[in-house]
Amino acid sequence: MRIIRIIAAVALFFVASTLSAQQRKTSEAVWTWHEGVAIPMPPMEHPRLYIRPSGLEDLKARVETPEGKKIISRLTALSVDRTPEEEASETDHGFRYYFKMRGLTSKVQLQALDYLLTGNRKEARSAITSLLDSLRNCSFGTKQDLSRASGVMLMVGAIVYDWCYPEFTAAEREAYVKEFIRIAGRMECGYPPKGDETVAGHLCEWMVLRDMLSAGIAVYDEYPDMYNHAAKMIYESYIPVRRYFYAGHNYHQGTSYANVRLTNDFLSLWILDRMGAGQIYGDDMKFMMYDLIYRLRPDGQVLPAGDVNHNRRSPNTFQNPMMLASSYFHDPYLAAQFERNPVVEPHCLIFELLWRDFSLKGKAPDDLPLTMYSGTPYGWMVARTGWDDSSVIAEMKVNEKFPGNHQHADGGAFQIYYKGPLAIDSGFYQGLKGGYNSQNNKNYTKRTIAHNSLLVYDPDEVFPIWNYGGEDKTEFAANDGGQRLPGEKWRTCRTYEELMTDEFAVGQVLAHGFGPDPKVPDYTVLKGDITRAYSSKVKEVKRSFVFLNLHDGKIPAAMIVFDKVVSSNPAFKKFWLLHSIEEPQADGSSFTVRRTKNGDSGRLQCDVLLPAADNLKLSKVGGEGHEYEVFGVNYPDVQKAPDDAGECGSWRVELSPLKPAAEDVFLNVMQIAGQGDDKLPSAKYFKGSGSGKSGPSGLAGALVAGRAVTFSLDGGMLSQAAFVLPKGAPRYKVLVTDLEYGTYVVKTSAGSSTVEVSGADHAAWFEAAPGKVSIWRI
Repeated sequence: MRIIRIIAAVALFFVASTLSAQQRKTSEAVWTWHEGVAIPMPPMEHPRLYIRPSGLEDLKARVETPEGKKIISRLTALSVDRTPEEEASETDHGFRYYFKMRGLTSKVQLQALDYLLTGNRKEARSAITSLLDSLRNCSFGTKQDLSRASGVMLMVGAIVYDWCYPEFTAAEREAYVKEFIRIAGRMECGYPPKGDETVAGHLCEWMVLRDMLSAGIAVYDEYPDMYNHAAKMIYESYIPVRRYFYAGHNYHQGTSYANVRLTNDFLSLWILDRMGAGQIYGDDMKFMMYDLIYRLRPDGQVLPAGDVNHNRRSPNTFQNPMMLASSYFHDPYLAAQFERNPVVEPHCLIFELLWRDFSLKGKAPDDLPLTMYSGTPYGWMVARTGWDDSSVIAEMKVNEKFPGNHQHADGGAFQIYYKGPLAIDSGFYQGLKGGYNSQNNKNYTKRTIAHNSLLVYDPDEVFPIWNYGGEDKTEFAANDGGQRLPGEKWRTCRTYEELMTDEFAVGQVLAHGFGPDPKVPDYTVLKGDITRAYSSKVKEVKRSFVFLNLHDGKIPAAMIVFDKVVSSNPAFKKFWLLHSIEEPQADGSSFTVRRTKNGDSGRLQCDVLLPAADNLKLSKVGGEGHEYEVFGVNYPDVQKAPDDAGECGSWRVELSPLKPAAEDVFLNVMQIAGQGDDKLPSAKYFKGSGSGKSGPSGLAGALVAGRAVTFSLDGGMLSQAAFVLPKGAPRYKVLVTDLEYGTYVVKTSAGSSTVEVSGADHAAWFEAAPGKVSIWRI
């Protein structure tokens, strides 16, 4: 294979080196090899960065459209230097100060654009000389993410270099290249850029995917190394892992980082596509953006994921990636999300002018299925009861891979929203005492204890970390009883090859699906084995979710969660968690969470069916001084951004078995409703029996709102089951989960019928009257 690859490389190099200028100007990219990696060659023409000569007539028309004129107007306003009063008001000179693009960085873009469209040499010369002076004086360093400010200078410099190319002297080209190399070398990634952070981290942002790539394309004929380094990283490292992630139709770095890191994935896609390289990441990339549609709440926020700052004053809109994605894929659903706040950030305005599909009109998601599944490497589902203001929204997670960084240790977690956040992801990202890896962040917010998941507390377990965080440096994170921290001392996964190792494997989806109507499903099922998310303190952890759309105005939905947890030591205490904003109210074996403030009016009633009442400890943790408590130690902080609604959370319910045992099961039924003083009808427990390849198993069943749902008590798949439905409803809608794939006979008091069980959801849905029910595979 190595000999064949060498021969192919030599042949490709010979072909590339003998291409005529005309051949290099074709719309399709010509490929070459760089250090054993095939990469597309920038065409032998200018402009070639973001636009080709064949696109200039279209650009001339675009700038005359209402949308184009609006963008030009914004750039023109930004090109004016700050007044002394404006400058005095800028107290933070971090990267955001430079991302506002006031003054020269916007002015030279307009001048280069003018030259490109009209041939105005005076404007070109002004841009070339004024920017060169700024490049020579550019020295931001890396503190406070100021590599991003350096990157802006590379991007803007690349635009001037490429678009005004004929007006450069040889000495000016040499000076620009020299400054590009110097500035790139002072960025966090260094130059040549290091290639060991392409899964998550700062290298997944602007430095390589936009800034160095742009500069490299611009100066390729005079200095090919910068492009070759960036392109090699993209094709060797960035593309394979992104294709893997995007095949799962989701994104692992959370909702706050979507606007940054997804923007750069789409920018690199657009940049290389416009150079003739085509769709580098695959068409699955589009559907990854749909998760942000499904998470959208009526108040303009989204169900949070990963490191987030809660702020109802600032709706989540993701305008940069939504603009780029909707325009690239011509997708009206994504366009509708961009239209919610169609204001692209100043440093990306030039891309809106060049690439936004001005003719694309947004479409509401009303005809999309109400449930979305994100497969490997995620195992996540979001289920809704509708798209209006009265919709219940529920998130369910397994987690199959854990790359880390801004991802949380939240395997098996869930969230529920109805007229306000009810079951929440608690904690926050940036507080007054620090952000990434602060005491609160690393000991609470990022950890399992801050999520609606499961803890198994081994008092001797330690969680080594990589000793980062200024004054907050510690050798170990707190023992929260939760999931392990993958990577050596919790270091972020660096490469695709590393991601594929067992170290970053944390779970496996065992069942997923929804139906029977694929557009408006009555049920959504997700089951996962999350044993590998924990250390050797556990032998088995499986969690099953069933979300029920009840089609009822009073109680529109219910969620049932079934867990089997086997610890390696019976003395290790197990905890089932649910977090809330307001204090829960306990009533025997049930508790209620309400939202009564900030315009919210939802409630959640949880009936604990297992453990049984005589083996159940129901505790509340929270309130002032206990909001972020980890087994007796609080990690207090206050979010920097205004959290008027308290979505950082203050309370949690902990459910634990009273009696020590190696194996325990939890069965909880949560009904979702609006406000009211009445207690909702309690869910009921019933038993059954079954068997499968692993032998006989008991059944755990839950009755709620005329529905009956069963689970295999041993967690395995069954080929037959039997149970008795009690009187209480004239007919039940029945969901039997944990069934092996195949055709089944269902026998009820009304007779027999057959149902098909898929190899995806492993569930049978049918109706039955009270009485004995039997189901077996044929």
